[in-house]
Amino acid sequence: MEETNYYEFVEENDHEGERWSFYLLLTLSEVNKIIDALDLLDVLYDNFSPYDLNEKTCTKEQVDILVEHAYDGYMPSDTLVETINWSMIDTFLETKDIDDDPFYKGQCWF
Repeated sequence: MEETNYYEFVEENDHEGERWSFYLLLTLSEVNKIIDALDLLDVLYDNFSPYDLNEKTCTKEQVDILVEHAYDGYMPSDTLVETINWSMIDTFLETKDIDDDPFYKGQCWF
């Protein structure tokens, strides 16, 4: 069984002036799948992708503190992700269509 760690996935929405952090419990193979999708999005966004996956891992305790003290706009600034919709990510990797962007406002995390 692969080891899992918490990773911070960030979306910077310049248009709305918002920044959201999603904390994901991932295996290394899942990290690599997300990185593949992020690499493709970077190309599609002409190297101005609004997303980043922090390579430094966090502990569950750190995540809990960040989520507890999150700024609460229409979306919390920090969210612990319970479920990942991998089929949305797979579809995007197959279609390579920016309209299938699975990460926009964390839609594949809910």
